[in-house]
Amino acid sequence: MNYYKIGTIVNTHGLKGELKILSVTDFPELRYKKGNQVYIAAKDSKIPVTIKTVKLQKNMYLVTFKNLEDINLVEKYKGLDLMISEDDQQELNQDEYYYRDI
Repeated sequence: MNYYKIGTIVNTHGLKGELKILSVTDFPELRYKKGNQVYIAAKDSKIPVTIKTVKLQKNMYLVTFKNLEDINLVEKYKGLDLMISEDDQQELNQDEYYYRDI
């Protein structure tokens, strides 16, 4: 299965597991939705996580994942990329293309 980058975890925010995400997707309102499954790109694997909360603050998304609501559980993810699977992408119109296809 192919995975595509939608953002980078740049830092933590607070003590309750919130992560600051620098988004690189053209569809942030679809990608960062409560209940969506995304993947953290660890060294040799993709860790599936489900979005619990999300809010936009100063051009950064503050995201909390289910079962990771503690800073001690998420600090290790700083600097890693967030990905979606190829199956989670929506269809584009006839004259539209993903950047990677050009």
